Amino acid sequence: MERSAFIVQAIVLVYLLMGILMATIPAEVDLAKKKIFRTLRLISAAKARTPLNQRESRISRGVGIGIAVAALFVLTQMHLRVGEMSEHQRPAWSNPAASEETVSDTSLHHTVKRVIDPVADQYIGLIVATVADDEWDITGFGRINLKSNIPPDHHTLFEIGSISKVFTGILLAEMITTTDLALDTPVSSCLPALQGSQADTMTLEHLVTHTSGLPRMPAGTFRPSNIWKAMIAGDAYRNYTEQDLLAKVPNKPSETPSEPDVRYSNVGFGILGMILSEQSGEDYHHLIQARIAKPLGLQDSGVTLDEEQQSRLATGYRSYLHLGPYYLAQQAASWNFPNCLAAAGGLRSTASDMLVFLKANMGQLSSDLTPVLQQSHQPLFATEEIQIGMGWFHDTLPTSDEPIIWHNGGTGGYRSFIGFTANGRFGVCVLSNSTRSVDTIGYTLLENLIAERPMIT
Repeated sequence: MERSAFIVQAIVLVYLLMGILMATIPAEVDLAKKKIFRTLRLISAAKARTPLNQRESRISRGVGIGIAVAALFVLTQMHLRVGEMSEHQRPAWSNPAASEETVSDTSLHHTVKRVIDPVADQYIGLIVATVADDEWDITGFGRINLKSNIPPDHHTLFEIGSISKVFTGILLAEMITTTDLALDTPVSSCLPALQGSQADTMTLEHLVTHTSGLPRMPAGTFRPSNIWKAMIAGDAYRNYTEQDLLAKVPNKPSETPSEPDVRYSNVGFGILGMILSEQSGEDYHHLIQARIAKPLGLQDSGVTLDEEQQSRLATGYRSYLHLGPYYLAQQAASWNFPNCLAAAGGLRSTASDMLVFLKANMGQLSSDLTPVLQQSHQPLFATEEIQIGMGWFHDTLPTSDEPIIWHNGGTGGYRSFIGFTANGRFGVCVLSNSTRSVDTIGYTLLENLIAERPMIT
């Protein structure tokens, strides 16, 4: 995402320069163009030497002005931010049980700092929640936005993107125990509009394990309005409808069902969220509140934010280039998911809530949801390359060969990672308000914790 954003910005700047040159020195631009065409043998030598006449010069100037104005308009819509970093910044802090000015002095905190300090300046802001056996740490780095020197803390909200999918998987596991739903429930039996389609042979298990065969994105992804939003880091998902998702389900059921294969699908999880909402009579936000947030004591995890929570949302940035004391960044709009897609990536949360969520999934916090959480981890689909539970991915760390359970996420201006060892000893959640991946931070921190704290047998 970050690299593609820089490419788009560079292309717009090239068009701006080209427009300015065409408007100010049309004859020289035309001569340079003809030299290139002549070198490529696209025009004759005589044509290459023909100068612009007055009419052609006026047309070139007009086109150049048009290109420059259009490029300037696009640049203004991109919300680019250029400035100088302040050298005076509050220190990163941890341990929200203490005051916000307190920096914990545990070995766990030192491990977190040692791993992340060398890469922290590649990000605008980071907050890292870490669990190691009976210790925990929350440490913030950077800043909540480029106008501030304040680092994120345990109450700072971030978009967590596709980590929402593991919440959705847990919702499914919970509703299987409390309703008539089952993993083998046909999708079309829950959504009558899909009866007679491929959804007749598609089950809830297919949706939650990305084996439904549905595509990654809903219909309408390449509408001009959505392409424009993607280019300017706008609110990309706001206007999607249920029909945009259902349109991606093939109309005719497959006569010879193929072997399941993994195809990561936001559409599939969106439809799963629609089914859970339909069965419960509640929208996705209120399902999360009632069935996960309240039982676990999560204070700030949901799709919609009230005014006070909105004031604590870190500003997201799609691209970020840090050169010495200066920066170039593109501010991103928040992604406001409609109910039909919220289950795929619409949640916001804090490090404090994600620490609780992490510990609950690691078996370190007991609640009525504990059996449901454990059930959501169990692999439902497995090949030599991949294992998937109810939204959770299973992997093996490359250095220690330690099995982990994990997911990551990303929206227009945020990145996230959550992962923990299958034995429940170590866990990490990383939240960032820029779009450089944080997966490597999560993996590296887990590897360091395992190396520093070997299992005593």
